[in-house]
Amino acid sequence: MKKTIKVTKMKKIKKKSGFLLKTILVSTVVLTTQIHAKEFITEIEPYKTHYIHSDTMGKVNYINEELEKTLINKPTKIIQIDKKTEEIELTNITKKLKNQIVIYKNLDNVIEGIKKSTLKSKNEKLTQENNLLNMKNGIIDMVTKKDLLKDKIERKKIEISKNMYINQILVNKGEYVKTGTKLLEVLDLRKTKINFYLTKEEIKSLKRGNYKLIGMSNKKSVKKEWTIERIGMKKDRNYISGFKVEMVNDSKDNISNFIKLIISREK
Repeated sequence: MKKTIKVTKMKKIKKKSGFLLKTILVSTVVLTTQIHAKEFITEIEPYKTHYIHSDTMGKVNYINEELEKTLINKPTKIIQIDKKTEEIELTNITKKLKNQIVIYKNLDNVIEGIKKSTLKSKNEKLTQENNLLNMKNGIIDMVTKKDLLKDKIERKKIEISKNMYINQILVNKGEYVKTGTKLLEVLDLRKTKINFYLTKEEIKSLKRGNYKLIGMSNKKSVKKEWTIERIGMKKDRNYISGFKVEMVNDSKDNISNFIKLIISREK
């Protein structure tokens, strides 16, 4: 692409001075700037891709298969791992804890009476106090175990939050999963993004605003809709001649469309 600016026109000016005829030649100055443009085409992608892993082990006894390939608009349960064993343990420890608290309170009252008694030796009194302390520690352990069971039961429910797209369910109903097993592939559609791999000079032009973004479907400019989110500090491993530039858009309705980036660099 060439950009030409004319400063003057080439012409001859004749001027008489006495018997002499002077010819003055006025030179033309033309400033020509070469504008080099480079084009890139990329696909609009989800803002992020997440893999949801199992935090515990157990049998998958529920999957909401109808939600695969759909956008979630509110927190929704997708997978349930069997929790019967934990629920039985939680019921038992809750009852046991309640009983131990009652026993502890009764024993505390008894010990208070023993302390005031002159018929009990010092060793007997200390033994009863140690028994009370042991029981108190046992209660603390049971409270901790109860909280851990409740947390484990909650983690066996796989729930997805708003603006997440269930791209793929990776397990089947009836399958036994271990800790760390991949359960879901989820796309974060709170935003969308595009990636380009540019040289340092191209990045400078990008920062100066010397670029266009054109939607491939409608051939219209979409530059205002996109902002630069991050620029890689090191050259990309796969594109060794370029640095990764990521731009984002607040819209989630343009996934899988293509965009053309045109960068102009003056020389």
